[in-house]
Amino acid sequence: LIAASAVAVGGQRGLHALEDWLNDSRGSSQGGFDPFSVYTRIGVPGEVNLSPEIVWRIQPPPGVAPPRLLRTASYNTYRTSSWAIEPSAAGRVFTDLSSRIFEQLPYFITTPEADEATQLRSVSPDLPRFTLRGGADEETPLPLPGDAASLKGFELDGIEGNAMGTIRIFPKHSVVEGTVLWKSLTNPESPPSDEDLYIPKLERDAVRKSLRDVQLDPEVIDRLPNAERPTLREKLAAIQAWMQREFSYSRQLGISSSTHVSTSPTAITQFLRTERRGHCEYFASATVLMLRDAGIPARYAIGYATMERDVKRGEFIIRGTHGHAWCRVWDETTNAWIDFDTTPSVWSATVPPPASLTQRFNDWLQL
Repeated sequence: LIAASAVAVGGQRGLHALEDWLNDSRGSSQGGFDPFSVYTRIGVPGEVNLSPEIVWRIQPPPGVAPPRLLRTASYNTYRTSSWAIEPSAAGRVFTDLSSRIFEQLPYFITTPEADEATQLRSVSPDLPRFTLRGGADEETPLPLPGDAASLKGFELDGIEGNAMGTIRIFPKHSVVEGTVLWKSLTNPESPPSDEDLYIPKLERDAVRKSLRDVQLDPEVIDRLPNAERPTLREKLAAIQAWMQREFSYSRQLGISSSTHVSTSPTAITQFLRTERRGHCEYFASATVLMLRDAGIPARYAIGYATMERDVKRGEFIIRGTHGHAWCRVWDETTNAWIDFDTTPSVWSATVPPPASLTQRFNDWLQL
């Protein structure tokens, strides 16, 4: 039966021939996405399980490395195990992306209200690029590098973005394919606001003690001459080294917290001060709060990590199991947001390979 099915499907490998199958199969991976809030597993014990289903494929030119992180959304307000964008914040407003014709092709510019110079940089032939292909429906967020400049070739009824860098599409078909240009000097996100420095009261004590552990106590640093104060890169390196040295990664979560008992330590407090074990949502959330206490505007980002290569096709596969969380950090020297990921790199080794016959067959279908 499988062989017969394979022959039948093999005769229609075109992207559009797979639309109906994708419509039925991909809902568990991308369904329920909310650009304004996201719930985490912080404070909830148990095993973290994600779908091994392929959600995207990316193909860079031969010999060119793909982006390591592909962001779908950013948030800046932490509330007891969830991240959100405040209802009154500008980040909740989506606007149509502007477009520019270059070499007789339309390009969508990711930077809002981009001036002429920015538009020209965003479509430059010198920029690296990759092909992005996957299943999509209305308001699906595109997984893009943080410095994505422009997009071309996607068959869409609409495309829009918000001030937090989320780009969502309204596709003509349930499979989309196009080209993403990146590594430009453009910046699709808004500059930091007061919210990007806010730390919930219940987290402040643990966060400050953790900064002291890495020799970044703000009270001490503020007393230093400007020339002796650590730079942004030095602060990031200190936090990164501490996380790698003192913490471990695990999908088996043991931290439990209660919102009903005010005297109970929060899950972030337990992670930072006692347990020091968890998955990417713990590392990203705790790091964002530490950065803020160190005077660095930071946001919580979600998306995917690029880690699985399809050598035969020259592509990289993005699965639900590659879902990841990290930080976006404001660099005031360049006036741009940059990625910062403190989750120990060993986490990629914990992603189970697609070993089952059923999964390999499903992979073959999702071309």
